Amino acid sequence: VPEPSGNAGAQDIRIVVKPQWHIIEGASPRPDPDSKSPRPARHVEYEIELSFLGQTFNVQRRWSEIRDFHDRLKSLKDLNKRTQMSYQGKLRNKMKSTLDPKALNARMTELAALFFSVEVWANALRHEASFPTELLKIPHVAEFFTRVMAPLPVFAKPVESAPEPEKP
Repeated sequence: VPEPSGNAGAQDIRIVVKPQWHIIEGASPRPDPDSKSPRPARHVEYEIELSFLGQTFNVQRRWSEIRDFHDRLKSLKDLNKRTQMSYQGKLRNKMKSTLDPKALNARMTELAALFFSVEVWANALRHEASFPTELLKIPHVAEFFTRVMAPLPVFAKPVESAPEPEKP
């Protein structure tokens, strides 16, 4: 499992897959809009943490949600064409549905590698000289990490810092 770079700056994006998965009992609170039947009663969610500019977001996501997120990153063809570094994340297409702890741990290892590649790509995009890009300003990327369909509070230049909180 790749380790985050030790020389990451305070303003760099950091994404960590937490070393545990959760079996969720009961119907999913996030129904599949394309399905006429409810989601299975039991499913697994993986915990992912995003840290950026002193803020931390924790979210639990199903494998299918992570797969959709990965596919959407791959589809950012215009961004991939304009920048020197394109998205290199890898994720297996099909995975058998399972609650076997050994298989779930293997998935978690694969997710750690995937999100390490997302982290590296996002930080490279921020610092690219020809076309600096804030990946977290793309609404579907921000929504994946926060469940809110709006860009995260990122700033135009990497050297800018978060505004000071208002004093009461």
